[in-house]
Amino acid sequence: MHAYGNVAYYRRLFDRIGIHPEDISSADDLSLLPITERNDLRTGPLSDAVSHGVSPDGLVRRLTSGSSGRPFVVHRAPLEDHVIHMFRIRAHRSYGLRPRDRIAGVVAAPSRKDRRETVLSRLRQAAGIHRYYPVDCLQPFRDIRRCLEEINPDVISGYPSTIAQVTLPDGAFPAGRLRYVTCGGESLTSLKRTTIREGYGVPVYDIHGAHECNIVAWECPETGLYHVCDDNIAVDVVRDGKPVREGEQGELVITVLHAYAMPFIRYRLGDVVVKGPDTCPCGQPFSTFREIAGRIRDYFTLPDGRLVHPLEVVLPVITDNAPWLNQFQMVQETETRFALRVSTLRKPADTELDLLRQIALARIGPGAEFGIQVVDSIPFEASGKFKDCYSMLRTDE
Repeated sequence: MHAYGNVAYYRRLFDRIGIHPEDISSADDLSLLPITERNDLRTGPLSDAVSHGVSPDGLVRRLTSGSSGRPFVVHRAPLEDHVIHMFRIRAHRSYGLRPRDRIAGVVAAPSRKDRRETVLSRLRQAAGIHRYYPVDCLQPFRDIRRCLEEINPDVISGYPSTIAQVTLPDGAFPAGRLRYVTCGGESLTSLKRTTIREGYGVPVYDIHGAHECNIVAWECPETGLYHVCDDNIAVDVVRDGKPVREGEQGELVITVLHAYAMPFIRYRLGDVVVKGPDTCPCGQPFSTFREIAGRIRDYFTLPDGRLVHPLEVVLPVITDNAPWLNQFQMVQETETRFALRVSTLRKPADTELDLLRQIALARIGPGAEFGIQVVDSIPFEASGKFKDCYSMLRTDE
C-alpha cells in the first residue's frame, strides 16, 4: 500500500496495530484500521503526513476555514487537485452546467498562496471553460450583489447564508442568465433554501464537500437524496464505532481514493449524516445519504442527556411561528441555558416572542432556560461562514 511505504504517520499506525498492507484487499477491510482524527495529522511535523520524496513547495494548499479556531492545511499534487475538481464539475453537470457557463463563487477570498490557480485551472479559465469568478463574501451584502450583477453568472455557488442575505436589502435578484444556485460550507436549512429560491427565482441544490476530498456528496435533482461520490471516497457511517443501517444517523468516516501526496485513510470528517439506500432510485450508480445533519461539534447535549442537533429544536419553532424573522443563531451557553439570537424584518410583539419561548422549552425538555435576544444583526465568522448554532460546551473539532 502506498501510504504504508511512503507516509510515516500511516506506517507507524499500521505497525502499532499489527496490520500489513496485504491485509487490506477490499473497502470492507478498511474497518480493520483505527479512525484517524484531524489532530493526529496536525500535531506532528508535515513530513509525517506527506508522502516521502514529495516537496510541499510543489503542492496545492487548501486551508480549512478553522471554525473551531484551529485551521488545518491540506496538501495535494496539482493533478490530484484537478481530478477531484472534475468530480465537482460532474455534480454541477447533473444540474445543467454547460462548458461555457459563468460560475460566481460567493466564498471567502483565499490568500495569494492558497488561490486555486494550478496550471490546469488557469488553462480552463483561458479557454473559457467553466469560467469561475470569485466574489468575496466578506464584503457588505450590497457590494456582493453589485458584483454578481456585473458578472451576470449562469450559476451562483457558495455559502447559503450570504447568498440568501444578498436578496434581502433590495428585493429579488435580477434573473439575467442565472439558471441555478448551489450551496455548501454551511447547513442549507429549509428557511435559507426558500429565501434563495424565491429571491433568485431558480432551483437551489446542496453540495456537501470538505477540503480533504473536495466533494463528498451532492443533492440528487430528482429524489432529493445525496449521491455519494463513491469514485472519489470510500465511506463509512458509524455510531459508537459500528456501521449504521439505512435510515440511521452516524458520523462520516472517509478514505480519499485520489490522495497520494497527503493520504486520508479512515479519516473522521466530523460530519453527521443519515445513511440512505445503496443506490439512488433515480438510476445513478451511487450510494446515498438521506440527510446531511451537520457537524458533531455543533450538537447540543440537552438536560435529559439527549444529544441533538439544535436545528431539530429551533427549525420547527421558527418555521411557522416567526414570519418576522430575518436570521437566527442558537447557542448553548451552559448545560441548562440556551439562547436564540434573532435579527428581524419587523419588531416582533412580546406575545410572539413568548410563544417561541414556550414552544422551544417544550422541545428541549424540563430543567432548561431559554432566552431570546433581538439584535440588529448577527455577525458572520472571519471565514465568511455563518453559524446557525453552536455549543459553548464543545471545544473539540
